[in-house]
Amino acid sequence: LNDDAALNTTLTTSIATKLPLAGGTLTGALTLQSAGVVTLKAAPLGATYGTGFNAITVTGTAGSPNTSTIGFSNYGVTDAMVIEGSNVGIGVTPESTIKLDVSSGATHHVARFRFSDDNNGASNNILAHEYHAGVEIENVYSGAVPSANGTKIAKLSLSTVTAGGYGAHASIHTEATSNGYNAGELVFSTGSDSSGNNTEHMRIGRTGNVGIG
Repeated sequence: LNDDAALNTTLTTSIATKLPLAGGTLTGALTLQSAGVVTLKAAPLGATYGTGFNAITVTGTAGSPNTSTIGFSNYGVTDAMVIEGSNVGIGVTPESTIKLDVSSGATHHVARFRFSDDNNGASNNILAHEYHAGVEIENVYSGAVPSANGTKIAKLSLSTVTAGGYGAHASIHTEATSNGYNAGELVFSTGSDSSGNNTEHMRIGRTGNVGIG
């Protein structure tokens, strides 16, 4: 190579643009392309991992419009997290109507929410809406008022199954009963009946009165 200065310069320049096996920094985009499925494999050092495992798998579809599914896996756990369109599944492939779908199987808690704020934000009023909470379910203002009070609710739905294979459901939801402030009421319902609807059994009204039955 040293006898051909032009070739030496060309090869040296070309090699300098390659990423070494030991690693380095990419200054541009890295594109992996394959027909149907693109896989990024991880192979940590150690006999345990063998030849490695598929860490990220991107699967395309031929539908219209085209969509893709991204699966993130860990060693021995396939698709620990799945992104399908804009929906996310943890431990499960998300259903098309569910933005965040989480499944723990039969041996773990599904989720735990933790936060550490000894003063709970700037507010000292624990009844303030802005007072920090562990979990908040909010049916936000969409730019248009609801057609009627009670048609826009925030709901916590609980469900299990009976020994006979039927669904057993209960729910807690809040709804507005007037147009102004102090309009929220809390409704407790159980069911479901043969039509699939829960039945209201207790309501805490906006003035503090409690109705049962």
